[in-house]
Amino acid sequence: MRKLLCIATLLPFLCGLHPRYAESGQDTLTLSRATQKLSKEYKRLHPIATYLAEQLKQDGIKQGKVTPLGSNQKVIDYLAAGKIDIVLETPYSAALYYKSGTAYPILLISRKGVAEYNSFIFCRKDQPVKSLADLKGKVIAFEDPTSTSAYFLPRLAFKNNGIELIQMADLTMPVPHGKVGYTFADSEINVSSWVYFKKVAAGALSCLDWKEQEENPQAFKSSFKIIHQTDNVPRMVVMVRQDLNPMLVAQIKTLLFDMHQSEKGRAALKPYKIDGFFDLPQSWPKLFQKLASL
Repeated sequence: MRKLLCIATLLPFLCGLHPRYAESGQDTLTLSRATQKLSKEYKRLHPIATYLAEQLKQDGIKQGKVTPLGSNQKVIDYLAAGKIDIVLETPYSAALYYKSGTAYPILLISRKGVAEYNSFIFCRKDQPVKSLADLKGKVIAFEDPTSTSAYFLPRLAFKNNGIELIQMADLTMPVPHGKVGYTFADSEINVSSWVYFKKVAAGALSCLDWKEQEENPQAFKSSFKIIHQTDNVPRMVVMVRQDLNPMLVAQIKTLLFDMHQSEKGRAALKPYKIDGFFDLPQSWPKLFQKLASL
């Protein structure tokens, strides 16, 4: 009887599973991201979820699932409830999840050959604006409330310069004295077109979207001037649920790290235009603390 008990205790390890993970009965690995474009994110994440599930069959994972969510708070709630396991996210959102105690980072992501990026704040060349301070009393357009590059990095820039932002529910109303008003345009092309057609005084885009013809047409860009550039931050971060089994996390990290080296792995990464995954810099806690302070 004692030998049988010993074998039963060791069985999860022999099968590659941590006891707590085996006892949980979890057989699905769920990926997520906070986004306003739910169907688009589903299509980009699903091949990665499927790939990971296939590689983890021997560990009891039967399927990979994707559950994109509409806000950072929803992601935090789902992480806390154990409904999602992995989140591929931009730095600001990742910092919020880490601050909430529901997730922690394991890898950085390179997309389209870019591992780091920053934001540009811009206005029309024919406007008498040379700095962030010159935008007081005016309105700037951001993309959406989940965007690191087109909302939170610019917002941090204003904070660092001692300038208070106030959201404007009505663009016809005057901006309070000494403050900069802001609104959400909901897409990159709306940000650039609103600046071009003088609906707002300034806009914010990532340095990558600044170069994209679809997001910032040359006909618009030739009329713009950049008045501020933010510091660089990592392009994207892989976060895992705080209480996800450590042995499973180690396997996920290894699989992602090596994913770009196989044909099947590269095919799964292609819809998201991911080049590969790499280790976190030692400075990541400081960066997360700074972003989460907003």
